[in-house]
Amino acid sequence: MIFARIDKELKTLAKIIFWIGISVGLVYLVISLINYIDNYEYIKYATASYDNLIESGDLAYLGSRGIGMSIAILIGSIVSSFLIYGVGELITNSFKMIENKNISEKIENPPINEDLPQI
Repeated sequence: MIFARIDKELKTLAKIIFWIGISVGLVYLVISLINYIDNYEYIKYATASYDNLIESGDLAYLGSRGIGMSIAILIGSIVSSFLIYGVGELITNSFKMIENKNISEKIENPPINEDLPQI
């Protein structure tokens, strides 16, 4: 069965989302910071009518927006992966509770062997 142990699948998915989100967010943050730092003095020319300064201004503007987006990606991946991992942990604990209940029922009510002689 494909989802026999869905708890392990969810925990693995949470780890994958966490690491992919962190790596994408950090790469995007570095690129945005480089664009912003290299062109921050031209941000006032973003979407202006000066042909030679528009590109630098737009890069600075996009860099500043990219910084915010990369932080949102980092926070979003962390929060979503923790929530998914938490659901996997809840399912794991549910499986353990069911196993413990079955064991305690077997101890409290042992099977009666009909072949034993009567006392």
